[in-house]
Amino acid sequence: MVQVTESLKNAVRQIATKGDPITLIGVDDITGKSTLIESLALSRGVQDILGLRQGLEVPQTNIIVTDFSEIPKDCLVVTAKLHPGTADDLYDNNVCLGESLWIAFERSQGNNKDFWVYFMDTLENLNEKLSYFLRNTEEEDKDKLLNVITRVPVDELTFIYEKVLAESNGSREGKIWMFLRLLSKSEKCQNGIKLFWEVIGESFNKKYESLKSEFAKCGLVREDSLGRCECIIAFNRRDYTDSVARKIANTILYPSGYQKFWFEDITLIFRGRESLFKVDGIDSFTVLEAKDGKKVHCFRFIDLKGFSDRDAAVDNEISRIKKVITEHHSNRAISRISTIYAGDADRIVCGLLASIDQKLEVYFLYTDWDRYLDNCHKEANGGGWWITVDKVGWPESYEFAKNKLQDRARLFEDALNANPSKGKITLVGSYDAACGLEPPAPDCSSRLAKFEEIDAVLHDKHIIYPEPLNRMIADMASKDKGKIAEKQQGRASTMSIF
Repeated sequence: MVQVTESLKNAVRQIATKGDPITLIGVDDITGKSTLIESLALSRGVQDILGLRQGLEVPQTNIIVTDFSEIPKDCLVVTAKLHPGTADDLYDNNVCLGESLWIAFERSQGNNKDFWVYFMDTLENLNEKLSYFLRNTEEEDKDKLLNVITRVPVDELTFIYEKVLAESNGSREGKIWMFLRLLSKSEKCQNGIKLFWEVIGESFNKKYESLKSEFAKCGLVREDSLGRCECIIAFNRRDYTDSVARKIANTILYPSGYQKFWFEDITLIFRGRESLFKVDGIDSFTVLEAKDGKKVHCFRFIDLKGFSDRDAAVDNEISRIKKVITEHHSNRAISRISTIYAGDADRIVCGLLASIDQKLEVYFLYTDWDRYLDNCHKEANGGGWWITVDKVGWPESYEFAKNKLQDRARLFEDALNANPSKGKITLVGSYDAACGLEPPAPDCSSRLAKFEEIDAVLHDKHIIYPEPLNRMIADMASKDKGKIAEKQQGRASTMSIF
C-alpha cells in the first residue's frame, strides 16, 4: 500500500469536502454504476481497485475526482470514520435466537444430547445479520457463546416448545412466533439469553479492535477517547493482487454485513481522466489554487446506496433519495438507466421526477449500450442466434434501438411534466454509454466480425466511455457559464481529515 505522507494527508484535507455535490442514483448491479465510476479514473490501477465494488451493494459513498497534482496518479485514497459497535447493532428481538432454538427441537427430535449442536449449526446458517457475524467469528468466541447459552434450561425450553405444539394450530411460522413470545416471558431463560448477548457484544468489539489495528498498520488512524477513529489509507495497482491489501480494500470499499455498523462518511479520492478537465467552462469546477498557481478542479459525487429493481419499496426509496439530495444540498443528479433492464427502477425514477420540490438538474445516462445494440440487432433481423444473414445492418439497428428507447424516455418526461413545482427540476441531457465488448479470440472469425461491427457503431456514435462523460461534464459547465458555482459543503463537510 502507498505510504500516507504528511504531504498526501494535507492534499486530502484541502479537497475532501470540496466541489458541488452531484448525486448518483440507480439500481445496484445492473445500471453500470461501478463502470461509470471506474471510467472516471485516470489510472488503470485505480480502475482495477474500484472494480472491487462491481456488482455489490455498497453503502453511500462520497467520491472526489480531481486533477490536483498532489494526489498521485496511480493512487486511490480512501478516508472513513470508524466507531465501535455494540450488540444492539445485531440485536433482532431474539428472532434469530428463537428460530434457531425451534429448529434445533425439530432436528434433535427429543435427543437432548444433540440439541445444542443443532442449535449452533442453525444459528450460524440462517439468512440473518447475527448469523452472518457468527459465520465470521473465531471458534474460541463460538465456544464461549455455547457455554453461556447452555445455561438456558433445556427442560424449560422443552416445556415452551410442547406448549406451543399443544395450543397452536397455526402455520409453522406462527408457531415460531408464539414460541418466541413465550421465551421472552420466561424468567428461567432470561439470564442465559442476557449472557448470550454480552458475549456477542464482546466478540463484536474484539473484531472492531482487530480491524482498527489492521488499518493502523497500513495507513493513518487518529482515535479519540471513545474509540472513534478517522483513517486515511491509500492503495495502488499492486494492492489489487496482494492478498492482505486486497482484504483491507474489500473491507473499506464495501463494508458488508456486521461491518457496516462501524463505518460512516466513506470517501474515495483519485485523479480523473485528463479529458474531463479539458472541457469548455471547466473553471466552474475550480475548488482552490495550488501552490504553483494552477487551478485545482474537483467533481464531487454522492454515490447513493443503490435500490433494487425487484420488489422495491418504491415510496420508501423515493423518500430516501430525496432526503439525501436535500441533506447534501445537491442541485445535480445523474440517473443511471440500464437499457436492458426496467422494472421498479423506472417507477422510482419517475416518482422522484414527479415529486421532488427543489432546484435540480437531471442528467440521464443510458448504460449497457453494447449489449443493448446487440439485442436490438437480433430483434431487427427477426430472430435469435440462428440468424446467419443480416437483413438489417448495424447502423440501422442503432436507429432501431434509439427509437425503442424513446418509449422509456417519454415516461421520464411525462413524470417531469407532472411535477407541480414547475421550473425547479430540469432535464438537461441524455447520454448513451457503454464500456465496449471484449474482443473475441482472433481465430473466431464470425464473432470477430460481429465485434468489429458493434465497436464501429459505438465509436462512431461516441458512446464508448469516457466520451459520454466528457459531454455530460461539458453540459454541466455550460449551465454554469458566466459564473463560478458556489461550493456547497453539504453533510460531508463534517469530516476533519486530521
